[in-house]
Amino acid sequence: MPDWIRGIPILGAFLRYLNLYVGRGEIEYFSKMSPRHLWLERFLLEVSKCAILTAMIWVGLLYLEALHRIDAAGLVNSVFPSLLGFGIGVFALIFVLPGDLMSSLDKRRAKSGIGSSMMISDMAYPLVYLAFGLVAATLTGYLVPSPVSDFIQLFIFLYGLSLVCDLIGVIAAAALAARSRQSRATGSLQRDKLLKKLRRGQRTHRN
Repeated sequence: MPDWIRGIPILGAFLRYLNLYVGRGEIEYFSKMSPRHLWLERFLLEVSKCAILTAMIWVGLLYLEALHRIDAAGLVNSVFPSLLGFGIGVFALIFVLPGDLMSSLDKRRAKSGIGSSMMISDMAYPLVYLAFGLVAATLTGYLVPSPVSDFIQLFIFLYGLSLVCDLIGVIAAAALAARSRQSRATGSLQRDKLLKKLRRGQRTHRN
């Protein structure tokens, strides 16, 4: 990614984390553009789905003459701060996760598709988007006339919800990895106890 783009205030930070998210958290994509196929798979496809869903809802509301009843900007301004606070709290928990759990995620990446670096990027980008979405929804209401502004604000809201769902999926994957690691540790401990009992029994029998 060109330095002049990364140097743009606010927008540059957003694009930097978006590029890292698209690149599945690989550290090289923090400064280098992610491949085109990942942009298609991780961003453009998801944005297109949300845009189609937004258009369907927007057209339906226009047809029912109920668009004025939906305050999309109000939804963004009331829901996004709570989601942002939740996400920041969860993101902070990454720093207290055991190192061997992060290593376990990296080892299971070939099967699950989620590694420690991807988990971090999949948490960071939604948080940046939620903060950016709050500003964008407010400015859109002032600068863009209705009903176009309603469409843009509704899209901002729906795409933000889809990112939060992805964030929850990452949390669930980390929890499953932790559970699997704990089960293996418990199983190993139980096997060790059983072996010790068997050895004691053999010694007692010999005596």
